[in-house]
Amino acid sequence: MNNTTQIIPEILMDAMASYLEKENIKTVQEEDLVSFFTPLFDAQINDLPKSVDYLTEWNDNLNAIEKLKPYIFDLMLLHWFFSFAEEEGFFESAEWEIIEEKSIDLGTELFPLLMYIWECKEEEMEIEIEDYLFNYLMGEDDMEQDQIAVYEPLIKNYALVNEPFNSSKIIKEKNKNSEISEFILPILLLFNHQKNEVDRTKWLHENGDGLEVFIYETIKGINKV
Repeated sequence: MNNTTQIIPEILMDAMASYLEKENIKTVQEEDLVSFFTPLFDAQINDLPKSVDYLTEWNDNLNAIEKLKPYIFDLMLLHWFFSFAEEEGFFESAEWEIIEEKSIDLGTELFPLLMYIWECKEEEMEIEIEDYLFNYLMGEDDMEQDQIAVYEPLIKNYALVNEPFNSSKIIKEKNKNSEISEFILPILLLFNHQKNEVDRTKWLHENGDGLEVFIYETIKGINKV
């Protein structure tokens, strides 16, 4: 786990660099990113509620990447989870309750995907889209029907995961108004075991948008830990 907490900042920085390149953003400098995110990664338990405020308030120098904020929060949450999960009573602590209250409008479907990838690595299991959708997500006792409906584009098309990449693009285009539209390509490519990582990455960088590239680079990074 210590290795995970050390590698998450690197994954975030690499994913943001890919986003900036894809979106041709020149106004955000690496030193701005390092300056802004270092306090978040260095935060101690007592600092976490303030860290949520810090992330929410954002930084004017980073306005060009503000749309990434909910996804960045998921990575920060993962980092804090691995940093403090072994602290006795952490998830019953006042700090954690405050985080949950403050972050109710933050976060995306990226966090459960990151947790699934990590749990598979812990159990030395290969990630599989069918397992992710039907066991990990829908197997949760407290998952509501409306939450399940969010994943309908993937539930209906998961069997096509190993088809040529253009099939994934068609699925995404048919579901461009879905609540998880930005996850369709990254998830289908991640779970495509017929193509190698280099081919998957190259194709997405050529055919996806900046947000899809950011998400894919994030989940690919965690999958390689």
